[in-house]
Amino acid sequence: MKKMILAGVIAVACGAAFALTGTDVVQKYFDTNPAPSFSRTVFTCDSYKGGKLDDSLTLEQFGRHRNGLTETVFEVVKSASLKGTRFLQSQKKGDDARFIYAPALRTVRRIPVQDKSKQFCGSEFTYNDTSMRELEDDDHELVDEKALVRIDSTSYTCWAVKSTPHSKKDVEYDYRIAYYDQGSVMPVKTDYFDRTGKLMKTMEVKKLVPIQGKMNRKHWCRQVCEMSNKRTGRLSVITIKNQILDDASTVKDGYFTQNWLSTGKN
Repeated sequence: MKKMILAGVIAVACGAAFALTGTDVVQKYFDTNPAPSFSRTVFTCDSYKGGKLDDSLTLEQFGRHRNGLTETVFEVVKSASLKGTRFLQSQKKGDDARFIYAPALRTVRRIPVQDKSKQFCGSEFTYNDTSMRELEDDDHELVDEKALVRIDSTSYTCWAVKSTPHSKKDVEYDYRIAYYDQGSVMPVKTDYFDRTGKLMKTMEVKKLVPIQGKMNRKHWCRQVCEMSNKRTGRLSVITIKNQILDDASTVKDGYFTQNWLSTGKN
């Protein structure tokens, strides 16, 4: 009888320990970290090869999120070759569109689905990295409930979740393992693997800070983020220089139009 009771206690304890599933963790991330209603960000993207600076960009971003629609625009404001390049992307469940204006061609074109896995402005980040995947886009498996991740001098206790896309035609990897910090529920590290199971690239958040938005909401923000290509050894670093969240006065409707893409005027 005692053995039966003990076995029951162990079973309950084990069940409680693994109460969260991979899907639960990713849903918790969305619930804990809702997109800001409005955002204005200035950031740099520096790429290194062999430890030496290979390319440097400064970009400005405007974003808004309302009625399930997320719209974001980017403009390269400083670059040796890409200054004046502008991007517009809109996301709503079941609909995803991206457009680019290239000043050299003086034309706006839609970025096809198959190009979403290509490099963003020549960096190791892709167009996919500039947008958010929906919960339903992937299968999520909890592979470690207390993964220890150390990034520079900061240690995190994380949920490690393996996410495998349902459709792989528009992504550059076979699956990814993201490490969600159990405090902020933000992914502080993500490993991307190819179809042979070999590590392709790794994203690490070097600086994660809470920012108070204008609507009295706290947002966890990646202030410094690195993407390292394990095949080429190239590294790209995004550094936030200025960021304003939930302030409608910083974002105008005209930013999210084809006219803005073509002229830079709203």
